[in-house]
Parts: sequence; C-alpha cells; structure tokens
Amino acid sequence: MPSSAGLAAIEAFWAGRLGCATADLHRPGISVAEGPGPGAFALLRAGILIVAVPHGRRPAAADRLRGLTVAEAFAPSRLRAALGASPSSVIGPAYQGFADAADYRPTSTEGVRLLGEADRSALDALRLAAGPIAWEHSAVDPDRPPVFGRFAGGALVAAATLEDAGEPVSSVGVLTHPGHRGRGHGRAVAAAATRAALDAGSVAHYQTLDANAPSVAIARALGFGRDATTLAVRPG
Repeated sequence: MPSSAGLAAIEAFWAGRLGCATADLHRPGISVAEGPGPGAFALLRAGILIVAVPHGRRPAAADRLRGLTVAEAFAPSRLRAALGASPSSVIGPAYQGFADAADYRPTSTEGVRLLGEADRSALDALRLAAGPIAWEHSAVDPDRPPVFGRFAGGALVAAATLEDAGEPVSSVGVLTHPGHRGRGHGRAVAAAATRAALDAGSVAHYQTLDANAPSVAIARALGFGRDATTLAVRPG
C-alpha cells in the first residue's frame, strides 16, 4: 500500500480526473460531479461511486441515478441509460492500480532500453502488429518520451511509456507484439517504466481493462495494488 504521501497524491489525481473535491472520495453512496472532459467517467473506490459527467449534464444524470445502490449504478447498462450513451461507447470495467517505492517488486529488465528517433520504424512495425485499439490503449507515443523497448530477433516486441512523467502520479502504458506475448517482454518494459516513475519521485499508475488478464497480472507482479475500478464513456 502506498505511503500517506502517496495516498494523498492518488486522491489528488482522482479529484482532478473527476472534477470533484478529495472529500468527495470519502462520501458514502453515489456522487455526481461535473468533470473536466467531454465524456463521462465512473470511479468505484472502496464501495463509493463518483460519476463525472460533461458540463450541463449533472442534474439529469443525478436524477437518473437517484435511488440506486452503488452496485446498480455502476453497471454499464445503468450508466449508459443515465447518460443516454450507446453501448459501444462504454469502456471497462478497468483496473486502476498504483505503486510507490515500497510496493514495487523488482523484476528483470534485461534487454530493455530507451527508444529514440532511430527506433521509429521499429515502433511503427509494433504499432501495426498490435492494431489501433491496443496502440491507443497503451498511450505509447514516440513524440512523448520516455519510451522503453525490448527487442527479440531484431524486432521490437514490447514498448512501455510514462504519461505525465515527473508529476506526482505517472501512468505506465504497455504494448506487446501479439506474436510475442506470454514471454515476459511486457513485464520487462513495464518494470523499466515503473522504475523510472519511482526514481523521479512519482507514484506509478497502471490502467488496463479487467478483461485483459495478462496485463492485470503484469501489474500485480510488479507490486501494483488495485485502488479502484472504472467505467469510461466516450463522448458522442
């Protein structure tokens, strides 16, 4: 479990993501906030549910969720109905894990190195092999360092990045070649990115779909603990 300072950083991270006060993260039941983004985001944390909705939609969403239990309101179908969203727009449930230096479980990063401009073609090949959805979810961006990579047989087989590097909370994103999964490559690059976050004094954050069991297993192996479960609704 993160330190008290780490927990404070995590709560500030969620408050910013949801557009609420940190006190709302401890308010029992269901709260509806006006979030900073165009989509909606539901956070289930320690039995408390906060639903962040776009500007102007808070009263209607609160009315539709009124009288429901936390479990009922967190169901994707209920959230869609409350927001008038289409089924395809809901993403999740997603695992939200965090780790600080005391939580981290070191693992081998042999063969992992920082990627640079000369590695763009290799990263493009990995992107094409993984597909657009996996690429988007990984948040890997060659124009936003650091990006860590591991090669096997001359090909880039896994990459990991840090979003908001140097901030109080930095998010780890991982992408593994579909033909090279299950061989520890994703875990190795994720370990390198996590170590970089911790060395910079950040709390490391790991997000992945609950349905992606191998990715959740990587997080757990590195010492991340589940802090929350989320549902996201794309705007539209």
